[in-house]
Formats: sequence, C-alpha cells, structure tokens
Amino acid sequence: AHFVATAPDDITGVLVLVAAIVLQFPIYQLCGIDTSDFGTKDQLYVGFMTFTLWFVTWGILMTAGV
Repeated sequence: AHFVATAPDDITGVLVLVAAIVLQFPIYQLCGIDTSDFGTKDQLYVGFMTFTLWFVTWGILMTAGV
C-alpha cells in the first residue's frame, strides 16, 4: 500500500506514529524484553524516541518530494 499525505492537515502521519507507539510494547514482549519493569520514565523515553524518529522521518518525506 502506498500512503500519501495530500494536505498539511492530513492525519496519516499521526496514525503511523500512534500505531508505532501502541504496537511497540507487545513487539518488545515477543522479543523477550520484560516490559513489566518499565516505569513511567522508561515508557515516556520510548514514546519520546519514537516521536523523534517519526518527526525527522516524516519531515524528510514531506520535503524530499517522495
């Protein structure tokens, strides 16, 4: 599937971000990482790093004419 953001107010990118954050912890558990020991600070860190990667990647995709 090919997703294209058609306007600045298109929410496709935000949906990708939310999906990445929501699916991340179950994937960690499948990989054998014990996420039950994660505190609030750890979860915020993971969410922030996911947001940062998404923000940079989405910004590049929006300006590169891809």
